[in-house]
Amino acid sequence: MKKWFWSLIGIPVLIGLVSPALAQPGGGQRGGPQHGFTFWRSEKVIEELSLTPDQIQQLEEIEYSNRMESMDPEARLKKARLELDHLLSQKTLSSEKIASLTEEITSVSAERVKIGLKKKIEIRKVLTPEQWTQIKRERERRIKRMRSGWRGGPQRKGKGRGMGPPLEEEAEEE
Repeated sequence: MKKWFWSLIGIPVLIGLVSPALAQPGGGQRGGPQHGFTFWRSEKVIEELSLTPDQIQQLEEIEYSNRMESMDPEARLKKARLELDHLLSQKTLSSEKIASLTEEITSVSAERVKIGLKKKIEIRKVLTPEQWTQIKRERERRIKRMRSGWRGGPQRKGKGRGMGPPLEEEAEEE
């Protein structure tokens, strides 16, 4: 009886906790498949990184290959989630089918993470070490800026409306 109870409660709770992360591009991983992570399409970035036309072409090929490779796992993941939702809405539950679909979801999610990491590695091979360092530095700066606007981050001097003046660190950077 306890096993049945935990199957009824535990699996949906687990899926509820994991699904939002897996629904994000990359399967919850920052290095996952990131459609739209095409930094090289910005003129400003091309100039700042001094990207060559050959590098841009190679990056476009990586993006194309990644999107093609990601299509099947994404479709399988959507199908498995839909089927699992359907099973969980039934009056009688099949623990075996639910366990099988849960395994499929985790397996496909892991596959998506691997695809994303492969893309990241391929991008690193195209860029020079200096270009890669610039990208990492910019990403860290963006994350820092985003976090400063969240609750718990450094407080801005404002009256509760708008963002207020820039943080001291941001003013120094600009």
